[in-house]
Amino acid sequence: MCPFLPSGNIVVSDIETGLWILAPQYVHACWLQGTVRDALTTLPINNAPVVVLGSGLQDNTDIGGQYATGTVTAGSYDVLFDAIGYDAVTITGVLTVQDAYLLPQTPFNFGGQVIDSLSSAGVADAFVTMADADTTYSTTADANGNFIFNNIYAGDYVITAGQWGWVTDCSWSGTVNALTLPVTIDLPKGWYDDFTFDFGWSQIVTASTGAWQAAEPVGTTNGGAQCNPEVDVDVDCGDRAYVTGNAGGAGGNDDVDDGYVQLTSPVFDLLGYFDPYVDFYYWFYNGGGTGTPNDSLHFLLTNGVDTAEVQLVTDAIGDESAWTLSSDRIWDHLAPTADMRLVVITADVAPGHIVEGGIDHFRVWEHSVTGVEEPVAAGWSIAPNPSAGAFTISNAPVGAVIRILDASGRIIFSSEAGSGSFTIDPSFADGLYAVELRLPDGSIGTQRLVLAR
Repeated sequence: MCPFLPSGNIVVSDIETGLWILAPQYVHACWLQGTVRDALTTLPINNAPVVVLGSGLQDNTDIGGQYATGTVTAGSYDVLFDAIGYDAVTITGVLTVQDAYLLPQTPFNFGGQVIDSLSSAGVADAFVTMADADTTYSTTADANGNFIFNNIYAGDYVITAGQWGWVTDCSWSGTVNALTLPVTIDLPKGWYDDFTFDFGWSQIVTASTGAWQAAEPVGTTNGGAQCNPEVDVDVDCGDRAYVTGNAGGAGGNDDVDDGYVQLTSPVFDLLGYFDPYVDFYYWFYNGGGTGTPNDSLHFLLTNGVDTAEVQLVTDAIGDESAWTLSSDRIWDHLAPTADMRLVVITADVAPGHIVEGGIDHFRVWEHSVTGVEEPVAAGWSIAPNPSAGAFTISNAPVGAVIRILDASGRIIFSSEAGSGSFTIDPSFADGLYAVELRLPDGSIGTQRLVLAR
């Protein structure tokens, strides 16, 4: 073969077909390079994205504003030049040397107020973020829930707000510019955390690795099984969860080793809840190592006096590589108080194995939603309700136990029904109470009682 003839032709031959003269048709690669500058100062713009639209090609400028990219396919392309704080520019043409000059935007201030959705009172010290595809601004509201972002640029944003004791909201989205009016973010009352913000969960760590981290999970695998999750639960705001270790890499990298890791929630007050449930999604992986995996993930509730385990995940049921919902009735474990906390513990017990745990989308919700004078499915009723004195519980099955609880969760009355109707002349003070009917088959119904004399 001779590829270097002056004509550019290539001469080849073989023993069977003889001599061949080939005239190659070369396709020249297209190369794009240049410098992106500020249109007013001509100074180079660092880290400006340069995107060849429709090709998948992209580069970011360096500190001197320079970029370079290209494609093997010749033609005319639309090239998008963009940067934070500048108006984007699209230039059409054949890929070549192409400089771009971007006009800077004028920064402006933008804000609003975070309020309680029921009372409309400002939520003090609420956390607020405003994010687009490239930038996230963060701030904290004042004592009246007012917040402001200083020196931001126009764009399409999602605003997220939250505070411990309220449900985080990320439903506001839209274009924000210098003419956009202040926004109001309504937060419902409730104990909730999807770990978009730092509400003050604490931890105790004796393990050498695998401490709890609130972050976007970085997945790890072991023999094809997912150890650390790759994503958080997709039913909430943001992309964060609490996971044990988050360094990525191999399955045994930054998992829980040689000790335990304990995560504890901030205090949540359940006075005034009559039948609260605690929900969360958990992740647990236990595998690798030698012998049968022998580790577990524990979820405990404490009311300041008593502690009870509400969920135990072992290797037998937890090696699922999936987020799993846990929903537990708190009264089945202990009495709700003003000093509640959730505690999450996992450990690597000898012999060592891969141990990864996680929690996401924590919330407490009121199961007892029946209003006054509204019967529940069991068919029993309270009348009159509201009551100015004695009241009667009707249609209670024989053998059922009636309990009355005050707003602190204390049992102030308990008795077997004895017959279909049961009249109580209360000696306790006026207020709002929970009347609980525990049936012989173990089922429970709860209604609210208003006592006003």
